[in-house]
Parts: sequence; C-alpha cells; structure tokens
Amino acid sequence: MSHKFTEALIEALTERWASLRTRTAADLYQIRLDLPFEGPLARLLSTPSTRKVYWQSRDAATEYVGLGMAIEVTASDPQEVPAMWRDLEARIHQGDTPVRLYGGAAFDAARPPDALWHPMGLMRFWVPQVAVQRDGDRLHWVISTAALEDASHDEIVQLIKAALQPRPEPGEAWPRSLNSSMQPTRSQWSDRVTTVIPDLIQARGKVVLSARESHTCDRSVESSHWFQSLRSQSPGGFQYFFQVGDLAFMGVSPECLYERHGMSLTTEALAGTAKLKGGLLDTHKENREHDFVIRDMAEALAKVCTDVRCDSTKERLAWQDLVHLKTALQGTLKTDVTDTQIVRALHPSAAVLGYPRDKAWQWLSTYEDHARGWYAGPVGWLDRNHAQFAVAIRCVLVVSHSIHFYAGAGLVQESQPLEEWQEVKNKMQHFKKILRLNQTGPIKS
Repeated sequence: MSHKFTEALIEALTERWASLRTRTAADLYQIRLDLPFEGPLARLLSTPSTRKVYWQSRDAATEYVGLGMAIEVTASDPQEVPAMWRDLEARIHQGDTPVRLYGGAAFDAARPPDALWHPMGLMRFWVPQVAVQRDGDRLHWVISTAALEDASHDEIVQLIKAALQPRPEPGEAWPRSLNSSMQPTRSQWSDRVTTVIPDLIQARGKVVLSARESHTCDRSVESSHWFQSLRSQSPGGFQYFFQVGDLAFMGVSPECLYERHGMSLTTEALAGTAKLKGGLLDTHKENREHDFVIRDMAEALAKVCTDVRCDSTKERLAWQDLVHLKTALQGTLKTDVTDTQIVRALHPSAAVLGYPRDKAWQWLSTYEDHARGWYAGPVGWLDRNHAQFAVAIRCVLVVSHSIHFYAGAGLVQESQPLEEWQEVKNKMQHFKKILRLNQTGPIKS
C-alpha cells in the first residue's frame, strides 16, 4: 500500500477517534472504515506483532486478519473455564455494535495445558486492535481499543504503519529438521490399538487416538511464511492462524463444528477416510466409523435444538489427497440457548473423541498420553447474531525452532493397527510436503 493511503487511513482513524471521546464511556470502542486493501489479506500476518489471527471460511465468503489485542477472554486453569464462557457471552452482547471475538479452545478443557501449549491456555478469544474483514465483496477496516488515551491511539497508528510497510518476499531457504520423534512410537501405537479393540467390540463403540510428530529445526520457523504455503496449496477448508508470542497454531480444516445464523444451526458428521487415488471408502469399517459420528451429532443437537434434520445420503468430500464421508445435519435452536451450550453439546464429537462419549474418554485417558492442546478443539469466531467454528484438525504448531504435527485415526472393531498408523502418517505427510520440511536425522518411531 502507498504512503498516501497509509496517511489517509490514519487521518480517518484520528478523526473518528476524536469523535468517540464525546460519547459515553464503554469497555470497547470500535471504528469501522470502508477503505480498500490491495493484495491478499493474509499478507498482513508478516507484520511484526506478538498477537495475530487469520480466518477464512470454508466457502471463502468470509475472510479476516487481525493484529494486536484490544480485549481478550482467556483461561489457563480448568476451574476458570466456566467463568470465561460467561464473560465471553457477556462480551458479544454488550453495546449497540456486534462485537466479534476470534479464538479457540483446547480439545480437553478439563486438563491443564502442558508446557508446550501453556502460552495459548485452555481457551482464548480476543478482539484485535487492527483488523481487515471481508464479507463477500465488502471489505472494511476495524479498529478496536479499550481506551481512548493518546498512548492507545499512537500504539495503533504504529501497528498500522508496520502492517502497511512494504516488505521483501521471504527467502527460499526453509528450515531443516535436525531431529524428530513420534509420540506414540509405531510399536506403542500397535500395542495400544490391539489392546483397545476388545473393549470396542464389547461396547460396540469407537475411539479416536492421535499422534504427534515433533521436529527441532536448524533455525527459527517463519510461521506466517509457512501459513502462506499452506493456504496456497490447500485451497478450500477453514483456514486458521492464531499466534500468541512465539507460538503459532495454524491449519486448514475440512471439518465444520457448527455454524449459527440467528436461530438456525448447522453441523456435520465427517468421518471415514481413504486415499483419494486407489483408496477404499465404501467399506463396512469406514461406514461404521461414520455412522457413529452421525448418531453422536444427532444426540448432541437434540440437547440444544427443537428439531433435528439429518441428510439421508452420505457425501464424498475430496480433501487434499484424501477423501472423507460427510453427512450434513441441521436444527432450530431452543430459546435462550447460548454458544457455550452449543459447544459443550457438540464438542468433542465422535469424529475426534469416539462413541459413546463416556467410554471414549476412558479409553483416551488410558491409551493416549500426550496432550492434544488445541488440536481437535473448537476454533473460530462468534458475535451476537452469528458464529462459525471448525474442528482444529490438519494442523501444525510452531514454537520458535520446533514444529509439531498432529493427526488421528478413528478405531472400530475392524481396525488394523498398521492401517490406522498409515492413515495418521498420510494426514501428516500432505502438510510436510507443502512445508518442504527437509529431514536430516531419523524419526524416532
């Protein structure tokens, strides 16, 4: 963007800022400016800032990028989570202008975050100071602040200048992996799957076990550069990026947790996986796994909706180099149902936990010993009238010099340990190829 545009944006901001000082005091002030932005919005993620967020809906109709933090709602202790949800609900209903908060939550909010995930906390939603939002063909800047002092104005001006400052394209050099490890190892995975199968047969159930592949690299990873590659080579899906300090959690997920438009709620069952070329999706095993998710989501919707409608046919969703079974579900919300209640009802579904849920939690605590963090948790945004959440799968966690890939597989009584292990590796491999992760040492598996 030109220097002339930057000055025009700051001038418009300053004029509106002065007018806000004549109004009644509020917890949050927002300025919306109908000004353009040239180029891809995700380019703003290269701005030097310790707090960044990016979101694009699966249909690409909505896109958002935010820098800095005006207000946030967060919890790092399981005992803080109920109060955080109450605070979040209060925030989106304050004032005359709908306030939209972006963020997410850990897969298991009852388990304190480990050292790796601690900066993100169990849950974190925030309103950025400087944001650009696109809804269809409409684009506007949103400036947010909790205070109208000169210092707050100057801080936002400096952030705008940094965001619009021309930057050279990143170099071609990509990090090299010096060493890596899998948790669990392949042999541990095989033992755990073999051991849990009799439980699944007896309970006629399903459990989703995951794995984490971690790499230590020869240099600090440019997370925004990596995300640009993910976006360009993984079109479609929910594209998400959340950065807090040195930690960046990013991904492109095919799975919608739910969308709320007024009193209308939509969700989906997404389970059953095969290779796009040569994979066998219409097997008894894959259909059984998918049917568990349909049953689980229908039961969950019934808790918050007056009616539940489920599509009678299963779609095939081609995604990257895999294909999944997908079934859509809809419902009309009961009176006074909140997003807190919706999330608690739908998450975690049988697609990422298992079925029945109480049994699946027991199996997970027994057979999975690494912390998932935000992997497979709900990520997205919400305001007074709308909400959109994805399930945080197909993801990468970047922390300074380290990179962590997560993936899981749904286990039912027909599951074979090595086939499920290969499914996990297939899900990780697509991202590793995109990110050109060069391996110099063996993976400890």
